[in-house]
Amino acid sequence: MTKLNQTYMNSKEALKEQVESTRKRYEGLDTVSDLDDPLDIEYRVRYNGNINEVVLSVTVGGPNIRVYLSKGVVKGTWGSAQYTSFISNKSLLEGLFTHYRSVFEQTIQ
Repeated sequence: MTKLNQTYMNSKEALKEQVESTRKRYEGLDTVSDLDDPLDIEYRVRYNGNINEVVLSVTVGGPNIRVYLSKGVVKGTWGSAQYTSFISNKSLLEGLFTHYRSVFEQTIQ
């Protein structure tokens, strides 16, 4: 294996570990207040004003890890490496979505 391929594999494995760590953190949460504030919050809003996705940026710059609340997934990218893991704690995801939707609604009033 070339050094470049080995570096890529190490980056991909490190990305997988960080995405899985993030997923496990979300899986283990009991309430919304147990979660640290994200670095960034992206709201995807439809033409009619309804929010169809809230994306929480957990890390940026290498790797980039984002949590998609409606889809229930953690997606990570690091260079050309990508990794996705699904969150099964649906009640927490719904609570987070509701929380961030109310934050959005309060901000635009």
